[in-house]
Amino acid sequence: MVDMSKLYLGLKFACGAHSRLYHGIYKDQTVAVKIIRQPDDDENGVLSARLEKQFTREVTLLSHLHHQM
Repeated sequence: MVDMSKLYLGLKFACGAHSRLYHGIYKDQTVAVKIIRQPDDDENGVLSARLEKQFTREVTLLSHLHHQM
């Protein structure tokens, strides 16, 4: 889990149909912050469920990486 009080959200550097990416700092480390927006027109929740599953896979993959700057 992320301690939101230790996250600094910087400038937006990319966006897509359902998400935005920001520069950030977390515990004195440079990070990318992805914020996903729930679709307004998703009446039965299918798209929301798909986006959540995709995000979970992405976080799992990225959690195993450590990029030296």
